[in-house]
Amino acid sequence: MEDLLGDAEKFTANICYHIAPGRIMMGEMTRLNSLRTMSKDDLLIDASRGLQINRARVIEPNIECRNGVIHVIDSVLTLKQRSKVKAGRFAVKQ
Repeated sequence: MEDLLGDAEKFTANICYHIAPGRIMMGEMTRLNSLRTMSKDDLLIDASRGLQINRARVIEPNIECRNGVIHVIDSVLTLKQRSKVKAGRFAVKQ
C-alpha cells in the first residue's frame, strides 16, 4: 500500500486495472469469461462457484452509481509486472 501511495503512476495504473468501461451488471457478467479493463488488461471471470474476478469473490454486486456500477470484492486485484523477452513478446513475472 505504501508503495502505491508513493508512486502516482503505479497508483493510477492499479485503479485503472479495477475499472471496466460500461455498466455491466452481475447477470451479464456471469455469461462472460473475461472483461477488458481501462488499463487494457483482462480480468478473468468465473461464475462456476459464485462470481469471482481473478479469484476475488464478489461479495456485494450491482451497486448502481451515477457514472457506473460497483461490484465489491473480497480482495485487491494486483497488476502483474511484465518484462520484455525475445522477439518483442512479453512474459508475466511471478
